[in-house]
Amino acid sequence: MSIQKNGFRVKDPLTRNNIYFSYSGYHTNYDFDHQVHNYSRLKNLFEQYNIFFTNIHVAKWKPQGRHENGNRVSFVVDTNVNMIWYKYEGNSNGSGQNMLIYNRRKCNISSIINHPRLYHDQLLELVRDIGNINENNNNENINENNNNENINENNNE
Repeated sequence: MSIQKNGFRVKDPLTRNNIYFSYSGYHTNYDFDHQVHNYSRLKNLFEQYNIFFTNIHVAKWKPQGRHENGNRVSFVVDTNVNMIWYKYEGNSNGSGQNMLIYNRRKCNISSIINHPRLYHDQLLELVRDIGNINENNNNENINENNNNENINENNNE
């Protein structure tokens, strides 16, 4: 099973084997463990662009086989824009992925945290996209309300 957002698909963390902890819900109810530093920095950076984390789907498991030491985590964090934060730790130490996926592009978390100015335009593009989506929805609602008012006026005549 997978989670799809804006044309990009990632494995749903809740479908892993050997899960000893799972959570799906609002992101503030999860502690982000050893990703708390990344979480804080991303959250602060995104708030400047009116981008906010919403829900998280997370699973923790114990690896099997040669790499049985330690715990592993995988999560997907949704945002209010077409972007997700995807974290996956592989069974081998140091393996996995930690990236933002937006507008069908992938970006390593450490890149955007360490060089936010390089990603300024992309973040603004996301904000503009959301603004356009909201503006289009508002225009549709205004048109719908105007149509309803015209219907009511015609019925009153």
